Amino acid sequence: ASKKEISAYLNKKQDYPTTVTLLRAGKEIKLTIQPRMEKGPAIYETGISFQVVREGLWETLRQPLIYMFSTIRSVIFTFGWLLTGKVSLTQLAGPVRIVSIMSEAVSYSPTLYLVVINLLNISALISIAIGATNLLPFPALDGGRLLILGIEALRGKPLSPEREATISMVGFVILMSLGVFVVFNDIIQLIWG
Repeated sequence: ASKKEISAYLNKKQDYPTTVTLLRAGKEIKLTIQPRMEKGPAIYETGISFQVVREGLWETLRQPLIYMFSTIRSVIFTFGWLLTGKVSLTQLAGPVRIVSIMSEAVSYSPTLYLVVINLLNISALISIAIGATNLLPFPALDGGRLLILGIEALRGKPLSPEREATISMVGFVILMSLGVFVVFNDIIQLIWG
């Protein structure tokens, strides 16, 4: 599990004890940890820390791919959760909240090196998330265009340009409305928490 996934899991558990399994010197060890709220951002901490581990070339190339696929998976799950109501639209972060998150990352990073690393990490996360979102099968996105091409291939004939333009326009209006809502919600979250 990634640090982000562990934090999300602990935030769900909040003040309840959690059993974790560690792999230490080839042996599995079960520990019970008690998350506690820390000052600063509203997250639960356990005393678990992450450190840099020197690995070979293969592992060094593999880890960024795991991170990228984990981010893409998160985008897909979030889209599904939005459609099923498991996640509220108010939980989406737009540009205003992203800048706030980047500001927090800078203020909680003790060294310039960690500031740069955290900002690069957030920038990579945003780029991957935007790319994955663009491939979702929604009109006005590239994924929507791919879906239309797939439908045309199955039908054996293209959609009329008017129909395709209408579908894209409806998708565009929905996306822009969502964008306005997210920015408005970000501002409300910053002002009233």
